[in-house]
Amino acid sequence: MRKVHGMATVLLLVGGVAACDDSLTDPATPPTGPAAAAIDGELGPSPELEPAMPVGLELLAEGLTHPVTLVEVPDGTGRLFVVDQVGLIRVLTSDGTLQSAPFLDVRSQIVELESAYDERGLLGLAFHPEFATNGRFFVYYTAPPRLEGYDNTSVVAEYTVTPGDVSATPTFVREVIAEDQPQVNHEGGTLAFGPDGYLYISWGDGGGANDIGEATAEEWLAGDHQGHVPDWYEGNAGGNGQDVRDNLLGNILRIDVDGGVPYAIPPDNPFVGEGCANGCDEIYAYGFRNPYRFSFDMGGSHQLFVGDAGQDMWEEVSIVTRGGNYGWNVKEGTHCFDAANPLNVPASCPDVDPTTGTPLTDPIIEGPNLENPGFAEGWLTIVGGFVYRGTALPALHGRYVFASFSSDEEDPDGELYLAEPRASGLWPIRELEVEDPPGGSFAQYILGFGQDHTGEMYVLTTAELGPTGTTGRVYRLVAPGAAEGRLDIEIRPNTISLARSSTVSVYAYSTATVDATAIDVASARLTPDDGTGAAVAQRDGNAFTVVRDYNGDGLNDRLLVFLVSDLTSAGLTTATGTLTLHASIGGQEFTGADPTPPTIAP
Repeated sequence: MRKVHGMATVLLLVGGVAACDDSLTDPATPPTGPAAAAIDGELGPSPELEPAMPVGLELLAEGLTHPVTLVEVPDGTGRLFVVDQVGLIRVLTSDGTLQSAPFLDVRSQIVELESAYDERGLLGLAFHPEFATNGRFFVYYTAPPRLEGYDNTSVVAEYTVTPGDVSATPTFVREVIAEDQPQVNHEGGTLAFGPDGYLYISWGDGGGANDIGEATAEEWLAGDHQGHVPDWYEGNAGGNGQDVRDNLLGNILRIDVDGGVPYAIPPDNPFVGEGCANGCDEIYAYGFRNPYRFSFDMGGSHQLFVGDAGQDMWEEVSIVTRGGNYGWNVKEGTHCFDAANPLNVPASCPDVDPTTGTPLTDPIIEGPNLENPGFAEGWLTIVGGFVYRGTALPALHGRYVFASFSSDEEDPDGELYLAEPRASGLWPIRELEVEDPPGGSFAQYILGFGQDHTGEMYVLTTAELGPTGTTGRVYRLVAPGAAEGRLDIEIRPNTISLARSSTVSVYAYSTATVDATAIDVASARLTPDDGTGAAVAQRDGNAFTVVRDYNGDGLNDRLLVFLVSDLTSAGLTTATGTLTLHASIGGQEFTGADPTPPTIAP
């Protein structure tokens, strides 16, 4: 798990994708060398394969705060919905435009967030599989507490919009399910519809640490439980992860939002019966600490992958099945866990839950936390991803792509990884090294991922540890060198007048990989965000163009001036809009949009 990445590694590039050792293209081939023994052993970490594989990142949008997930709407429009932790959902249109007006704003419904660091906020979004005809979608956010002494309330809420109307305003329908959260952290956060049509939800263990809240082990044993109930394992204080009767914390839930109001219980849920007497009906799987991100594989047998943030020693990803127990807080990853001394690994612990007869299932991926004293390097926390099913990077197909939030405690240093499938045991992992990152450096915290219907993946980042500022970005995972095709532009003035005599100045900035002065032909398209008016005409040509270094970076840029009368069509009203520049440079097509869209005025 290297923290400094050089490009001295010799790679053989075939069709833009690195051809590394045979284990990269044949999931059945185990790694060679000392790491091979770890695959057949009981304990982690996952073996790491060499060399790293180069990938590219194409910058699609910036100016966000803390984008945590991205979901494509299943209505054929190609729109990508970006969930910003601060309480906003923004729309990235099929032409690469980030609309300035939010699709949904729930800032008034969530708790006030701490700018330095926070795990609360707007965390999840799931569109109903039949969204194109019923307009239903669901969000997960943390609302103010209902109980005295608790920190917040995890809420899954249903909204609806008019099907087919891309500018429709969402309407709140109902609160679907809620759970009281005793502490400020471990909120989980993912919503997703499974291949069975049911809605899956991840909730953490209630927070604090060690599944005993903010109490010491002695205080907890003396009765100061702080929202973390006793479980069957007397060797540890805590906790909600192993309990299935008293609350819904530390679990993956599964509910049927079509079978009842606000929901029904799927008949094959593992504890279905009389309420929580034999295990709460909503629980699909249990034994989690903070299952922040999970996903279903689009292909194969549609397995459920869950990334679970560790305590001080181990980070993990598990393949989750109905009724499974994934160990916390009896175990952390593949290792036994001591709640009184989390840096101590007990020699033994139970491997079966005696109350249900369910074995404790080990993860498929395990890596050391930065606090692990046995490793010089590690992960601040793990961020679950997706099984890659796209075509841009053939060598990734069928591999699970995930990330470390950061490999440094003080500075943003997120890392991307893939994991090689294995029939049993821990999957070996390989770092994905970002080649020629946009802006020359990839010093970012990785907050989450997204995947579209074609299987391509998106990476969501920020330069800020907490939900503040405007450094949030959306990237698309591409082959090395394929991130070209994006123009860095700025539009002046900030307000575009619809008067026929007005003009718009578009500054196309050159970068290390794009020479904006070599634009052969350019066109601009002005699109209002509120849907008023037609989609607009576009102006071709380069009249009134000037070459100069406009941003002071030592590179000459291109100024193009357009007449507003050539950009607009009848019916436009006062609105916020997006002006997209389309250009050809040496036969290659480029597009760009200003991250701060102008306002359209009469």
